Amino acid sequence: MPTSVQDLLHQIIDATTAATDNGVAADAAVGALEHLGRALEYAADDSEPATRERALRQLTVGELASACRAVAAQWPSASGRVPELAAAAADAVGRAAARLDPDERWAVASDVALAAGHCAESAQRFGPYAGAPALARVVRLTALVQQVARFDPPGPYGRACLDRPVAARGVPERAATALEVADAAATLVLSVERSMRDGDLSMRTVLAACAAAESCAQHASTLAGMLASQSPGPPAWSRVPDSWRLLQATLLRFDDGSRYAAP
Repeated sequence: MPTSVQDLLHQIIDATTAATDNGVAADAAVGALEHLGRALEYAADDSEPATRERALRQLTVGELASACRAVAAQWPSASGRVPELAAAAADAVGRAAARLDPDERWAVASDVALAAGHCAESAQRFGPYAGAPALARVVRLTALVQQVARFDPPGPYGRACLDRPVAARGVPERAATALEVADAAATLVLSVERSMRDGDLSMRTVLAACAAAESCAQHASTLAGMLASQSPGPPAWSRVPDSWRLLQATLLRFDDGSRYAAP
């Protein structure tokens, strides 16, 4: 099963929470901040702020992204599982950023900020990093982003994008043919039906199926809009993608333990 940005961020939080106060773990946490700073830059809402709340979102996310980058500039890059998870999350956010709306960007940024705070706090537990002002600034700005998110949370659809599946093999080298897309859709339907029949349909599978259905519905709606004749008011089929997003947003309240399980 493909992973998701939410899953990658949870793995970072779990790993840094369980890490001991040794140099290897601290170096890895610091190395992850470079990638998380990149993810924050991708997720930053660069549109014209329509409200004071939106402007505050932009300011806090931008400051935290700069702080993470500043930490990375002070120490050599480190390798390890935590930096690899952070790099994968940043790449996934970067690929999705162009189609994210402001609420979705804010949802991504607030969760990436939480992971960045855990990384900074994990590094601070190791003596040589304990008094580093740059890490302390990341911790402070993370708390500020979280405070803003509590008073100005993302909208009902915002957080659904965090559970959209991320392909394990990254971006395909070429666009799929119509036959390949149809075959993949048929395979997905059969897989879900089999899981339902066997009684082992997981929430992770359902959310992945919903994300695929939303994407297909969005493309179909766009194509239908280009082919349909002009008519007063939006046609009923144009609301189908929103229906799939609403279903995802509703399902996010539930978890059977599969959503954040290791792939």
